[in-house]
Amino acid sequence: MNSFKYILLFILLNVAIVVSQVSILLLGDSLTVGYTQRNQTYHPYAIQLKKDFEKASIQADIVVNGQSGDRVVDGRFERRLRESLKQQAAKGKSFDWVVILGGTNDCFNRYKSDKIFAALKNLYLICESSGANVLALTILDFNNDEHEPTRLQINDLIRNYTDPKVTPFDIASKIPNNSTYYQPGGIHLTPYGYDTMGDLIFLTFLV
Repeated sequence: MNSFKYILLFILLNVAIVVSQVSILLLGDSLTVGYTQRNQTYHPYAIQLKKDFEKASIQADIVVNGQSGDRVVDGRFERRLRESLKQQAAKGKSFDWVVILGGTNDCFNRYKSDKIFAALKNLYLICESSGANVLALTILDFNNDEHEPTRLQINDLIRNYTDPKVTPFDIASKIPNNSTYYQPGGIHLTPYGYDTMGDLIFLTFLV
């Protein structure tokens, strides 16, 4: 067991749990749905995230809304977000948190960083209007020199975004782009990489 797992175990055993249940929407693209092999296997980070909440004796209602290939700038993220919020409201409920990971496909489609971040910011504001807090994830490394400047610019904007309802989380800096965490090609994660992602996101809810 590596040091990260020891830290996680310590927190699970010793943290004083303030809430007994939480409702979370995971919004994103193929990295949220857990793409691992072409049209064959999916391993969303929600699997490990759910396990971590269970270990902490917190009842977590986790909804995964990920769609491979979706971009934030063309309104698809927004439509899916609004539909999830609508479905939750129809149950007489609302989400406590919305975890947003988007922008990867936008970078590959050569959209400018300011346009991509404007679309992300719009998603944050929609979540806020519903009463939800936002965990804003930075864009994961995707091993592409051409689009790397755009990714870095967006991640700077996310990290420096200030809003009491939005918590930026630089997950990109926590997951190294190597064969342990990433599949060949360096864009999508391995099952272990997705599980690590779930662990890291869980820890942010305890801070």
